[in-house]
Parts: sequence; structure tokens; C-alpha cells
Amino acid sequence: KLNAYLSYQMVINAALNGTRVQADIHVTDLDYCYVGNQWGVGHLSNYNNNGGKEALSMAHKHSRNFIVYHDHIQGVQSDETYIGISSGCMLQPNAFFYKERRLNKFKPFQPGFTLLVDNTPILYNDKGTHPLSGGIPWSELDNDN
Repeated sequence: KLNAYLSYQMVINAALNGTRVQADIHVTDLDYCYVGNQWGVGHLSNYNNNGGKEALSMAHKHSRNFIVYHDHIQGVQSDETYIGISSGCMLQPNAFFYKERRLNKFKPFQPGFTLLVDNTPILYNDKGTHPLSGGIPWSELDNDN
């Protein structure tokens, strides 16, 4: 049993074990963060089967566009003010026993992730990129090529 609060900063420092990295690492104990003045990114506490719906709700709450995780589906919703993005998930869709073992109304998990490049969200999934991304191929973002 741990008798003290274990911050996420302590976890990251322990994982790095003194290794110096060539990047700025910003650590927070919140499950969301702001990226510049236009975007927020976070892990939802609640779930909606309608991709982008909860993200758009967070956008209005935080007065910025929002990218969210937790709903395990990919989707985009927007209005005249903000964009809300459900990013998908990076997992094997059939590997979650709690979802597979019972009858439910969950949509199938949708593999995917989102990169935010120059304030432009680029959504990737197993079929390529989302139309919101303008069809930017991964190779254009891969600096190793």
C-alpha cells in the first residue's frame, strides 16, 4: 500500500529512470490538457455511442475544439463554433471481454488515432484518413522518410 500521493510526474520520471529525452514533456494529473489556444485533448469520464457528440459538448464547456478518447469509436461533429472529434482507439477490437461477453448496444470499436499538426486534426483509421484531414497520407508526416 502506498502511503503517499503518486503524481503522474513521478510515474513519468520513474519510467524515464534518468534518461534524457529530446522533447518537451508536459505532465498533468488531469485527464485532459489544452494544446495552444484552439484545442483541448482528453479522456472522457462518460461515453456516447454517437462519435463526436461528447467531444462537441466538451468543446463548448472549455471554449475550444476538442479531441476525446474513451468512447472507442471515431466520429466528428461540429457546429458554427467548434469541432468535436472522437478519435477511435488503439487496440484489438475483439480483445475486450466486458464488451464481448454480454448483449449491448455499443457500436463496434473503431481503431484509429488523431494527430494535431499545425492546428489541423488528422484522423487515421484502418481505412486511411478521415475526410476532415484532407487525405494527408502518413508518409507526408513521417519525418524518417
